[in-house]
Amino acid sequence: MMGKSDGREALGKNVAAIRLLRGMTQAELAQKAGCSEGFVSRIERGTTGISVLMLFRLCCALECRASELLCDIE
Repeated sequence: MMGKSDGREALGKNVAAIRLLRGMTQAELAQKAGCSEGFVSRIERGTTGISVLMLFRLCCALECRASELLCDIE
């Protein structure tokens, strides 16, 4: 059984960390991933879940592997 956030908090922290490592703003990530800046903010705060398609879009936008975004999720 997943934790209370279902891994959303860990995913959000990973997205934010990689985004910052790439020197991107939330607005830039949102544009590249095809979503709103508010949605990126909610992802990074762990307050929303994402689809597999959005995971793929984030990986493309951040130029990373899914395993990098999903690490530390128990």
